Amino acid sequence: MFTTIVQPGSAGFENALRILYGLAADGNTDAKGMPRNPLILAAVSEMSDMRPAGAATLFLPLFMLLGFLARISGMEQRLLEKYCR
Repeated sequence: MFTTIVQPGSAGFENALRILYGLAADGNTDAKGMPRNPLILAAVSEMSDMRPAGAATLFLPLFMLLGFLARISGMEQRLLEKYCR
């Protein structure tokens, strides 16, 4: 268990947490709580300003492309409307 403070507050980070918890409640995540849909994972990562670490940084260009596709396809907006209103 740990405690953390995100300061200053970030609407993107807060919305990403709401979406992740909503997806988990709807059964749309794996056992580790990661979204099953890579487009959703990229959208949440981009909106929260989270980036992969370690060897996963090799996939950063792909995540950026998927995040862009999520935005232009309306996926990001649909996630916000469903879980953040």
